[in-house]
Amino acid sequence: EPILAGQFGQPGQSNALPIPAGKLAASFQLDDPARVAGFVGPGSRVAVFLTSAEAAGVNQGTQSTRLLLPEIEVIAAGQTTLVATTTGSGEEAQTEQIPKAILTLALDQTELQKMVYASKNGSLYFGLLGEDSEVNDNDAGVTARNLFD
Repeated sequence: EPILAGQFGQPGQSNALPIPAGKLAASFQLDDPARVAGFVGPGSRVAVFLTSAEAAGVNQGTQSTRLLLPEIEVIAAGQTTLVATTTGSGEEAQTEQIPKAILTLALDQTELQKMVYASKNGSLYFGLLGEDSEVNDNDAGVTARNLFD
């Protein structure tokens, strides 16, 4: 097959991420369940949930899970790696290999700030959105007090 000059690209051109206009690309590492068992990939739309301790109010200090961002686009997915995690101590210590992957998201500045803060102060969990998926931005979330309401 003949190779044409146009197939080489322009000098300095690289395989850059397809970052949508007005967005930033940022990557976050998640384990298998938190990234829908590997079904999240480039082009997926996800809802992001955060589990953390409530900072103020009646439930201060209580763990809750709430919707953080209702719809975010995944623009890249890194390879899955196994990360050793140890629970317990002494003779009761157990080490297991947890599959983790890095997902790169397209976020505006406010979304990125929320994701960085949340990743440092809680646990993130993605929900893969389908064509007809619905999420409620106004949901108060779930705590131990209302889990079975």
